[in-house]
Amino acid sequence: MNETFRRFLERVEGPDTVRLWESEAGESFWLIIRNVVLALLTLGLMVLALTEQPALETVTAILTGVGTVLTGLFRVFGFFSGRRGTPSLEAPAGRDAA
Repeated sequence: MNETFRRFLERVEGPDTVRLWESEAGESFWLIIRNVVLALLTLGLMVLALTEQPALETVTAILTGVGTVLTGLFRVFGFFSGRRGTPSLEAPAGRDAA
């Protein structure tokens, strides 16, 4: 929870109510799940890197291709939604160059 939201809750509900809510919430299971998933991914990549060099090269090539395609799609959809990519470095039309 960020600081401004915490102050808002304390102002609206009072510090005692906020402390009660925090104690009832307990620990998040997301932290446990996230750490297990990251550990398994790391272990899997280490095993793959040590035992299957051609497979690792294939996976790397696939991930690079997917990343490139996604970047292109984001640019295309940004173009159609009216947002443009990087601004042009040229001076706007109608202005005199100094």
